[in-house]
Amino acid sequence: MENSANIIDLANNIQWLLVALVVIGVILLIVLSFVAWAMFIASKTLLDQHKDKVFRVLAEEHLSKNENTELISHCNERLDTHPSDVWAHWYLGQAQFHTNLLHESKRSFERAVEIEPSWYSSIDSWIEKITDKVEEAGPELVE
Repeated sequence: MENSANIIDLANNIQWLLVALVVIGVILLIVLSFVAWAMFIASKTLLDQHKDKVFRVLAEEHLSKNENTELISHCNERLDTHPSDVWAHWYLGQAQFHTNLLHESKRSFERAVEIEPSWYSSIDSWIEKITDKVEEAGPELVE
């Protein structure tokens, strides 16, 4: 009888050990899932930051080389996927200004200010330049 009681106690102990191992395994799985998710989010954030930096570097390069048509294409591609990218609107406005697309340039700069109002002081001078250039040109003929 004592032997069977010992076997039952041993089986109960084994059962609780197995339950404890399952609980520990589930907790580890949850922790590892959280860590993997956090790493994924961090890598995605780093990748987005890298893409932002690459966009600005290429935009600056086009601007410095006076490659305004290429810069307009570059900005429009960026805005297709990131419509609220203030930098894309900023560079687009400059390229449009330099290609004499004055009304489009003004809209791009105004959109940049809508997205990031703190940029107003930097963009205001561009809008003044556009307004002056439009006034100098006089009225346009409409067909």
